[in-house]
Amino acid sequence: MIKRFTDLLELEPPHRLIDPFCVDASTVPLYLQEELMDLQSDCEEKAHFTMMGYERFWIAVAGRNKFPNLWKVAKLLVLAFPTSYLVERGFSAVVQLLTKQRNRLDISQYRDLRLLLTDMKPDVNGIIDEHHAQVHPSH
Repeated sequence: MIKRFTDLLELEPPHRLIDPFCVDASTVPLYLQEELMDLQSDCEEKAHFTMMGYERFWIAVAGRNKFPNLWKVAKLLVLAFPTSYLVERGFSAVVQLLTKQRNRLDISQYRDLRLLLTDMKPDVNGIIDEHHAQVHPSH
């Protein structure tokens, strides 16, 4: 596991900046210190952090274009895990599709992979009702 996630384990500075209100500004690189002190002295930002949690807080900071240098560092960790999860989910879906029983499928041609990875749930009853309404009564 350590070999697989070496790049994530090396993200030491973002780990400290995930909660910027608990970090001593003198321990971060000089180019981040001014922004960090500004952020730490902003009571409104501290309230946002407490209310939103770190993921939504940092994404909101990025959307407001505030503290761009801090965001550049924090985004490495904020975005690392969701993207890793999505990639792993995709690989698992491909493995599931390419079982011995289905090894002749071309996953690029069929929409099976897209269906496995979507969070949408089809309204089967609605589709059936719609189909029945379109069928000519003489059939």
